[in-house]
Amino acid sequence: LAGGLWQVLVIFGLHWAVIPMAIIQFGEQGFSNVLAVTTAASFAQTAVLVGLLSKIYKKKDRELLLPAIISGVAGVTEPAIYGITLPRVKPFVISCIGAAVGGIYAGLTDVTSYGMGGLGIFAFPTFISSGLKKGVEKGSMGSVINVAISIVIGMAVAYILTLLRSEEHTSEL
Repeated sequence: LAGGLWQVLVIFGLHWAVIPMAIIQFGEQGFSNVLAVTTAASFAQTAVLVGLLSKIYKKKDRELLLPAIISGVAGVTEPAIYGITLPRVKPFVISCIGAAVGGIYAGLTDVTSYGMGGLGIFAFPTFISSGLKKGVEKGSMGSVINVAISIVIGMAVAYILTLLRSEEHTSEL
């Protein structure tokens, strides 16, 4: 649920209300699962943009995609949301579906973050175990592997749905 709704929360700035929950978990336990399920969201949004590259022919519209893809990989999705996907609704909904599926995998595999850090690709080091979680050895890469799988799943779903959506080869976003 959190993975699928994360981009909606971002639109309204409500994602900042979830972050204190993660900070509390870090303070009490030394790790958190709250934000781990949302990691696939920025990558699903980015996968939609990559899918749109093959569907959009207007040069002006295509020029918006590359910078939004680069910032999406870095975990900043606002340019993609406000400039490209939200105004057209379907691509935004597709990104939320991809993020939800990726988030489900992350939740089922108990992906855990061991520190607050960057977003997008810069978040990977935060998933290396600190050894504070019972039964998880320090330096364990289990959560890194599972968050990567969750991201790939979310991206694949978002990309494929973008390619399959009804309007083929649209000339505009």
